[in-house]
Amino acid sequence: MMPSHHSAQRKLLDEIIHKIRDWQPGESSFEPTVIDWVIKLQTLADHILPNHIANSLNAIDVDIDDPTSTFWAKSKLDALVPIIEDALASISRGGVPPPNPDLPDNITKDYEEAGTIVELSPRGAAALLRLCIQNLCIHLGEPGKNLDRDIGAMVAKGLDEGVQKALDTVRVLGNEAVHPGTLNLKDDRQTVKKMFGLVNMIAKEMITLPRERDDLFNTLPENTREAIDKRDKKIKPATDDLPF
Repeated sequence: MMPSHHSAQRKLLDEIIHKIRDWQPGESSFEPTVIDWVIKLQTLADHILPNHIANSLNAIDVDIDDPTSTFWAKSKLDALVPIIEDALASISRGGVPPPNPDLPDNITKDYEEAGTIVELSPRGAAALLRLCIQNLCIHLGEPGKNLDRDIGAMVAKGLDEGVQKALDTVRVLGNEAVHPGTLNLKDDRQTVKKMFGLVNMIAKEMITLPRERDDLFNTLPENTREAIDKRDKKIKPATDDLPF
């Protein structure tokens, strides 16, 4: 979470970014406007933005006596705007990665809420991430009443070992956040922040990749897909033929 004394600076930074994005030729004198933007951004960047972005901004040097340098500076600012916006979004999320876009809306909301509180309450964030995978199991067809059993059921269905370990890690750490035992997540922000990556990895393996495979398969001609389906039905043994 961003320190409170940065709130006004963050607001000003947002305003400048919007002005750069929305500026149209003829709205104001070009050179002074660009110089003002550069100076303000360079002043704010060192306090708010990551070092590599601040360094890129500080490298912009506008010469009022050289009109071409102003246009060069504007092009540099245009290129940096989306990078700065992404950085500000990451700061708002507590520095954690954005949620996998394939996550259902209810899980995305819990994920994003966890990101906003991770600096203030790592335990609270961990508990929300556990809720994320509980709801993910429900999304994947499990009951959702007992997360340990849900994961076990998916293992029995052939769940990848790496995904199982990721699920159990978030499950156990999230449970420790609610019922503290041998682990102490009260001030362990780095461990909790790694959990966000695990949730995204789980979503990628269990939602994104299967969807991408299905999307690609569905590009095949319908008659080809039907032939493949008939082939698989012939290969798969009927339940009644099994000797038990």
